Amino acid sequence: MDLVEHAGDILNMIHEEQKLFKNKYKYSSEIYNRLIESTGWIFTYHTYKKDNPLLRLAVYHPNLGEGFGIYEKGNPAIIPPFEATKEERELIGSFFEDSFKYLTKTNDFKQNLQNYCKLIFLLIKEIQPKYPSISKYVQYGIHTYENLVGISRIIKNEQESFNIQLDPLT
Repeated sequence: MDLVEHAGDILNMIHEEQKLFKNKYKYSSEIYNRLIESTGWIFTYHTYKKDNPLLRLAVYHPNLGEGFGIYEKGNPAIIPPFEATKEERELIGSFFEDSFKYLTKTNDFKQNLQNYCKLIFLLIKEIQPKYPSISKYVQYGIHTYENLVGISRIIKNEQESFNIQLDPLT
């Protein structure tokens, strides 16, 4: 496993993976080039801010420039479809943020997780038909401040269970 000491290391790893993919499929159809050029990368990492430990979520997408967006506690990571206009991206962001405000929160973490997962699925289902880069299916990845992680199976409809087994990150 590579040791990451700087954000630039992460971007270098992403670029290396893109290059490996392109080399592997260089004699294949042009669709493979378009696939890697439209693939986003989402990852979490621990860092410090003013000597306080912090868990961050970062997003990289080739269509969004050479850097990556960083999200911290209290800032939902709303990643709009890259083919949306600036105005549409702003509307989508507001649509999601406004929907989250009205979600009833409980003291039960698992219930909150269920509620958020279902809401996210319904919001994605609402905008998906207009944007081909958005999948009809969702998969949730969770990384808590307590360093528990889990990933759901692929969810195809809102009636399916959103159970995610959280285990300690090792």
